[in-house]
Amino acid sequence: MTPLEQLGLAPHHRGRFEVDETSVVHARVIDPASGSAANLSLTLEGGDRVVEARFACFASAPLLGGFSVLCGAVAGQRLSQRRQFDPQALLRAHGATEDEAWVGALFGRALEGCVEQLADVDIAPGSLRAEALLARSAAQRREAEMAFFSSGLSLVAADRATVERLLADPPGTAGARFDLFFDAALWPRAVAELRAGQPTALAFGALQSLVETAGQALGWLEWPVPVGPRARRWLREALLADRLGSALAAERALGRGYLEHRPEGLFEFGHLPASEVRQLLADRASMLPDEPDQALAAAVDLDDLCADFGAALKVLRSLHAADPTRFDLVLLPEWKLVLRPGDTAALPHHRLPVELLNPSHRQLARATR
Repeated sequence: MTPLEQLGLAPHHRGRFEVDETSVVHARVIDPASGSAANLSLTLEGGDRVVEARFACFASAPLLGGFSVLCGAVAGQRLSQRRQFDPQALLRAHGATEDEAWVGALFGRALEGCVEQLADVDIAPGSLRAEALLARSAAQRREAEMAFFSSGLSLVAADRATVERLLADPPGTAGARFDLFFDAALWPRAVAELRAGQPTALAFGALQSLVETAGQALGWLEWPVPVGPRARRWLREALLADRLGSALAAERALGRGYLEHRPEGLFEFGHLPASEVRQLLADRASMLPDEPDQALAAAVDLDDLCADFGAALKVLRSLHAADPTRFDLVLLPEWKLVLRPGDTAALPHHRLPVELLNPSHRQLARATR
């Protein structure tokens, strides 16, 4: 257990202040990679100096421990001088590991969100209020240039050797999968970002295109992303674990990426190598627990989802019968344009700049803003 995880066992500064207090600002932030969310509340003196900070979340021990430390440390600081406040350095001083650096970054985003809230109340000094108004305006401009996406899961039996060959010598033009979503003119840039190991949406688009070119589609699962992190966690920890044989296999199938490429914080995707796929091809009776809430039950038919997954594994079984070492099971997101931004407002990692889209998607996304 890391020092930050130990601090998370008995965190301080939990809770929130009354919303109607004029001296209070709030911000809600989400870590895209884990789906963990936190609310940060600050009481201010003179609209600038932090008198007290509290947080509320139901998340991992590192997040609880990190926000506990940082809420204590930010008291007495001025928002106008927040650039001098380094959350990640403070957490490193408390023993945070490199894998826990995201906690400090998340707290920094929460502070910026609190500053943005000062645009709504006339309590901050003139210069800080002006900064808040500029931040709000910039956020609105970014929002206008984002397309919102939901996703299912596409299952592919990928021939690893062929994917590696295509990656070493990629085709000069994009495949149908890339063109369906992205602007085809961006294909050379996408390949360059992929080969450089950059965790970008374009790089993932190129990887997805190469995987599907070199593999065989097994099927598609209706994976209801907008139902929230709790339901998604149940789908991963219950349904995928049930079908793939273990919670570890499910975590790897959605979290390990492919060929050392993992676009951090953008979406879940992963694979099981051929050596592990052999362990999950036996027929298994479903032993699913009850679904976690009505939102998930209303969003997807879980019996159909199990049946679709079983059909995909049956196809994979036939491929392995012919060549048991050739095909990996790759799980890729299947994107769809969501026309109402509010549908996925809690999932910032499912937003992409409109400028990356193909012309028809770009036009449609902008027409709905």
